[in-house]
Amino acid sequence: MGFAAVMAIVPPAKEEAVITAAKVAGATGASVIEARGTGVKEAFSFFGLVLEERYRCIFSLVDDAKVVAILAAIKQAAEMERPGNGIAFALPISHAVGLESQLSAMHKQPPGAA
Repeated sequence: MGFAAVMAIVPPAKEEAVITAAKVAGATGASVIEARGTGVKEAFSFFGLVLEERYRCIFSLVDDAKVVAILAAIKQAAEMERPGNGIAFALPISHAVGLESQLSAMHKQPPGAA
């Protein structure tokens, strides 16, 4: 089994929906980090104080066979077809340790999978 890191950067209001969708699609857990970011648009300023958008960076280490399903679930849950609702992507992982307690759960098929 190979692994991938699935990362989703979403507005705080989408955090719980994204985590739930990823778990239903086969992720066994998630870590969340608060983040700030800039995009194509200029940051809003108020009396010279730049107000940056706050986001949540949600990442999970998953079985690479489940990446497509997890990304599709995240996209739907965060409504990523709408501007400003975030991005999600996966990166291959060549080495990982500390997963012994989750390996059996990672091998299981998510409900409804063929």
